[in-house]
Amino acid sequence: MTDHPSKLSLISILSPPAAKDLDSEQFQTILRSHKREGLALAFWARTVALVFISAFLFFIVQWPVVLFPQLFLAAFFVVGWLQQRYGRVGRSRIELLLAFADIALLTAVVVIPNPLNPDDLPLPLQYHFDSFIYAFVMLAGVTLSLHWRTINLLGFGVPMIWLAAAAALWFFFQPLPHLTALADQMFGTRTDLNDLFDPNEINWDQRVQEALVYCLVALILGLNGMRGERLLLQFAEAERKRTNLSRYFSPNVTAELVRADDALSQSRTIPVAVMFVDIVGFTRFASGVSAAEAMETLRSFFARMERAVFAHHGTLDKYLGDGLMATFGTPVPGPDSAVNALRCGAAMQGAVEDWNRERAQRGLPPFRIGVGVHFGEVAFGNIGNSRLELAVIGDTVNVASRLESLTRELDATIAVSREVLEQAIAVAGLQDPCLAGFHPVGPRKVQGTSKWIEVAAVSRVPALPAAGT
Repeated sequence: MTDHPSKLSLISILSPPAAKDLDSEQFQTILRSHKREGLALAFWARTVALVFISAFLFFIVQWPVVLFPQLFLAAFFVVGWLQQRYGRVGRSRIELLLAFADIALLTAVVVIPNPLNPDDLPLPLQYHFDSFIYAFVMLAGVTLSLHWRTINLLGFGVPMIWLAAAAALWFFFQPLPHLTALADQMFGTRTDLNDLFDPNEINWDQRVQEALVYCLVALILGLNGMRGERLLLQFAEAERKRTNLSRYFSPNVTAELVRADDALSQSRTIPVAVMFVDIVGFTRFASGVSAAEAMETLRSFFARMERAVFAHHGTLDKYLGDGLMATFGTPVPGPDSAVNALRCGAAMQGAVEDWNRERAQRGLPPFRIGVGVHFGEVAFGNIGNSRLELAVIGDTVNVASRLESLTRELDATIAVSREVLEQAIAVAGLQDPCLAGFHPVGPRKVQGTSKWIEVAAVSRVPALPAAGT
């Protein structure tokens, strides 16, 4: 899709871009779904990692000393469960506090002496075990569920906590001089080795290096999270526009339009089947009921007609009071257009029969519809200026409308032109069920023109009188 002003995409035409409203329910639904998925994935990734770390500790830490870090692993599991439980879209103080709780627990493992360890070891020695590498495992996990701003905040906050803990330990710890003396004896004037192996040393250069690398990694992951969020919002916007398209087109046609979003940038002439559907006698029915009841009746009727149109790969062109216009073969023409239109007409009649049975159970009068179908070339594209609208124009449309009107004169359920039947027979064969019941009724003049068309119809089976007739 391009933003070039001289080239409007289909999606831009049918759904003009507006300011992104992240508070809209549609956006929030997509974001919540993404968040829930991320939280669940992060929780299970954390659980698997904790199981592996727990098992690994049994190989490198003696019994019963290993029980102390195992308690912290259990606490990590609880924090992960709480993150999954209370995580939500948007800013969440609880979620942020739980993220910092992770690194606080990891820091506590290093700073708090293991009460189960019988050896009197200096606490700085625990920094020599490189426990901070596990902070990167946690950071990788939180990227699955936390907002990129939170990840960046962790990138600065976690190193601060880590260095603050080291500073507190350095300030309050009482060194064991004899251990430093042993290191001096071993390495002499090699102060670098003394600092590295002296159990009393914090090794500030390594601690600062750990904090710096963590900060850089968190910032990079945060940038990736920001990019992922942008892609997610673009996906949400595309889904919104796809939903708008689906109000006009069947799902397969919508997919085609999304794949080729400039399909309607230029009007073109294409062969299509045009259908008009109308409720017979609805005006008289509406005059005897409240406006609210008439509106609800139309909603119920259109819902059934829409399903039939979309189920047969049609496009809902427009509503026309108590009727509608649909096309088959737009925006992509195909050989099945006439067949789909005839099958749709039959499905509509069946849907109305089912609807009438439901209405009869509630003591309401039945309805009947008239359907007219013609096949031919139309001009297809967008019309209008400030407000663009998808439309089909041409004699084919006029003829289809006239055929629908003829159903009353012919007392027929559906009236079609010879062109429709010829196209359907060529594709589906004469024995196809969609052609059953049609009989010729001779040439008919198209109102408002000098044109005559050959018409075939399916006679209406005598039944209860329709509403308003």
